[in-house]
Amino acid sequence: MMKQFCLTWARRYWPIFLVLVAVVTIYGRTVGYDFVSWDDDQNITQNPLFQRGDWWKFWTEPFIGMYVPVVYTLWYGLLRLSTPANPMLFHAVNVVMHLVNVILVYAIARRTEEHLNSGSRDFSSAAFIAGLIFALHPLQVESVAWVTGLRDLLCCFWILLATFFSLSSPSSKSSHFYAFLAFIIAVLCKPAAVVLPVILVVMSTFWGISTLRKLFFRYLPWVLVSALVVWSTAHIQTEVISFAVPPLSFAKRLLIAIDSFGFYLGKFAAPFGLAVDYGRTPENVLGSQSYYLSIFCLTLSVSVLALGWRRLRAIDWGWLLFAAMMMTPTSGIVPFAFQHVSSVADHYAYIPIVGIAIFLGLQIARLPRRFAIGIALVLSVYLTAISLQRVAIWRDDKTLYPVMIAANPDSFAGQIGMLAIAMREERYQDALPYLRNAERIEPTNVVTLLDKWLLYARLGRYQDVIADAPGHILTKEKITANPNSASTIAAQYVVLAYAQMQLGKLFESLATVCLARFADPENNDAKNFMPYLGQRLKLTMSPEQWCLENEKLWTPLGR
Repeated sequence: MMKQFCLTWARRYWPIFLVLVAVVTIYGRTVGYDFVSWDDDQNITQNPLFQRGDWWKFWTEPFIGMYVPVVYTLWYGLLRLSTPANPMLFHAVNVVMHLVNVILVYAIARRTEEHLNSGSRDFSSAAFIAGLIFALHPLQVESVAWVTGLRDLLCCFWILLATFFSLSSPSSKSSHFYAFLAFIIAVLCKPAAVVLPVILVVMSTFWGISTLRKLFFRYLPWVLVSALVVWSTAHIQTEVISFAVPPLSFAKRLLIAIDSFGFYLGKFAAPFGLAVDYGRTPENVLGSQSYYLSIFCLTLSVSVLALGWRRLRAIDWGWLLFAAMMMTPTSGIVPFAFQHVSSVADHYAYIPIVGIAIFLGLQIARLPRRFAIGIALVLSVYLTAISLQRVAIWRDDKTLYPVMIAANPDSFAGQIGMLAIAMREERYQDALPYLRNAERIEPTNVVTLLDKWLLYARLGRYQDVIADAPGHILTKEKITANPNSASTIAAQYVVLAYAQMQLGKLFESLATVCLARFADPENNDAKNFMPYLGQRLKLTMSPEQWCLENEKLWTPLGR
């Protein structure tokens, strides 16, 4: 009996075992990779709330324009296990989460095929191919190899769990409760999950689970949660959107969304020329009319579906809807913060690929078995080869930023990243060209100003720091209105204060530090700098008290 059980288990699950082995082969090496300064620093290694142990604040307020408390809580837990932060642990969690997501995709695809065939089979071609595409596609590399990509991995996990419970046991009240709970956690990992209720209503209808009227009332609480998340996210991101994303008419936003859909379809079909920063901002897309190729890809895909619509079943359309809806929140139809960098990014495709992978798995599985297996083998070799090359760029900053600039010379993040590398290695003259490029791309960005003043200070060009300051010092009102930039603004003022001190302007230096403390009271450099200035000035009161009693001396700095 045990032998029969083992044989049955092997026949059913050996395909997914092979896929998991391939995942470990591709992503196992990332466990030895470092953090990168492409958001890993502000999210984890230099996160001020982590440094103070105030992890609970992620549940009470947004952080850098996002409210994803579940992800930050998990990161804090990992930090507690490895102090100082050990990148190996963080990368390992990403790999494990991807493995778990692959298993869930396989399980959901298998359940879909069983539903279509009204019975189970030992070997599920559709599930095997769906799991393979989801697991190995190069568009997935960014989410798995990038520590910050855990947001996509966790959100996808809870979305898949909610989908599995909803479709596998639709009549069970406990399953529906678990699905609803998983959905709530998903939106706390990434707001893009808000579209899931609409997807599940439509897919449940296609599966014949219940009437539309009953489904409406069943998923009404989900819709209310989605509405609350949409409202809060729009409120949280108002600062960044209003500051960096130009207002566009609905027609232009619709064009941006069409471009995004076509772009992702093109990269899914031909995953070449992938980039960390595509630079496809709304202005660049509309100005260069680069949307024509994306529109062609989208039109071609729609035409192929139209030609074969008679062969497609309701469930097939359901999984296409899953992919399209999951892509909608970050398509550009609604403005979002990252659009000041690019409207498209590889990690935005991580969850939508679930729908595309299952759809393709279902179609390929309808072919004769030998052809389906042959296609699967070709896909595995093809996708693995490209993904292995793509994974290598995430080793550290030195491998990431040169590739980022090579793909997009106007990448502000790439230029700033190379500037930071040169400064860390004390190659200050080498850093100057990257500074010039960053100024050309985003001259008023607070990061540009901080790095410029810091580089000038390292070069001993203190007078240049002071000469550049007028016009770049914000008023108290503007600092308060830009909380996401407050820590960078404070660091910028500390560098200015240091330059003023080096030139003997001690009172001006203290006034600037007062403004830095106002911007970010927790800035350690400002905290440590103030007592030193107080001693140099021989103050009869504490520097903090001096700031309070002499506000009229430092508030005019930003006028």
